[in-house]
Amino acid sequence: MQINTVHLDDLAKTLSTTKSVVAQKLAYDGCFNVAVGAWMLRLRTNEAGGDFWFGIGRFHSKTPAVRNRYILKVHQNMVGIVNKVNTANAASQGAF
Repeated sequence: MQINTVHLDDLAKTLSTTKSVVAQKLAYDGCFNVAVGAWMLRLRTNEAGGDFWFGIGRFHSKTPAVRNRYILKVHQNMVGIVNKVNTANAASQGAF
């Protein structure tokens, strides 16, 4: 997941380590990276009163216009993926 460097100070304090260690782990330890990203998404969702979509938007930006564009972009991508899966499932059902 993309974790911007603006978060390194807070992450280093939270994890009781240095910014350099956090940056290294985010870049080269996939499990650590996803765990931190998921934790940050949960924090942003909590900040949004539990609203998952606004949490996704806040993960990207707290600026309303930027946040809202990002929410729409993620939603459009998700709909595209679901449509592809549904089309593939329908095609496989017809193959038998």
